Amino acid sequence: LCALSSHAPGMFRWKCSCAAVAVAVAVLMLCCSGAALPDLKEFDPLMPSPSHSLPPRAEYSPGAAGLSPALLHSVAFRNRTVLLAIAGSAVRLQLALTLRSVHSVLPLARLLCLVFSAEMAEWCGKFPGVVPRFTPHRAPCTYTEDDPALSSRTTFEQPMFRAIQRCKQVALLLVLRAGFNVFFLDSDALLLRDPWTVLPMRSSWEGACSVALGMRRNVGMMFMRSDPQMIAAQAKLVDDLEWVTGNDEVHFDKLTRQMQLPVLCLPPSMDGLRCNKKYWRPWAGSGKLWGLHAACMVTGKYLWLRLALGLVPNQTLAAPLTAEEIQKLRT
Repeated sequence: LCALSSHAPGMFRWKCSCAAVAVAVAVLMLCCSGAALPDLKEFDPLMPSPSHSLPPRAEYSPGAAGLSPALLHSVAFRNRTVLLAIAGSAVRLQLALTLRSVHSVLPLARLLCLVFSAEMAEWCGKFPGVVPRFTPHRAPCTYTEDDPALSSRTTFEQPMFRAIQRCKQVALLLVLRAGFNVFFLDSDALLLRDPWTVLPMRSSWEGACSVALGMRRNVGMMFMRSDPQMIAAQAKLVDDLEWVTGNDEVHFDKLTRQMQLPVLCLPPSMDGLRCNKKYWRPWAGSGKLWGLHAACMVTGKYLWLRLALGLVPNQTLAAPLTAEEIQKLRT
């Protein structure tokens, strides 16, 4: 247009030049806003991008307001749903994959990441779309920020693993009681598809169920509706965790059956649950899987997730393992 108007009056040529510059800037902004996440080959998953600024420490410190209604409202996504994760610093490697998978599938969403130390809050806060907060101190969730056990690897039988389980269930109850639904992911779960296109989100609980364990409800990647039945079941679970010594998932499954909670189990051919791998493995390349969850295993979770991602088409998270990552896995 500017070329064609070279013989037009001066004022028109000036306006045309301004319009051309404006269009160029708009196109540049559009291209930048749709930029893909960096590939793992160009990115150390232990060191998130420094380009994302962290809110002032006062906003996520132990003395902050906790899971206030204002905070939950600010992070809530579709139909008042809070995306939630909780983790200690020992699982950074796999948590990095979790956080980046959520952002790649839901780039406009904000994920509330509950942590146990300022150092972990600063690390999580550098990932795009992640809002770090200290895990609320509410019985039976008790911890000390400088407890070295929080930064050490735990197994199902260790006290710190039980402590994190209790804190997770307390946080879920607080969100539900505040009137918000929850979509929760463990640090060993990856999101591959928009859950709003997979789950009807009409039942009190929806997620994967382990076939080999009698269709036991898995609590590592799930949707929970803030309705009276779900809140009552979750409150009973939190109360029972004061004395229950077993796995919180086992007790949750037992309670939901006793209380006849409306639940929906995803077909095992698409749930990505490691316990159900023989059902979904033949369909891994079809794009049906909604996620991957390294449940039913104690060690090697990060390696399994990286290898399983290699089965999923068009996954930017599935870059080959680097020599440094292999060395970290060996140690």
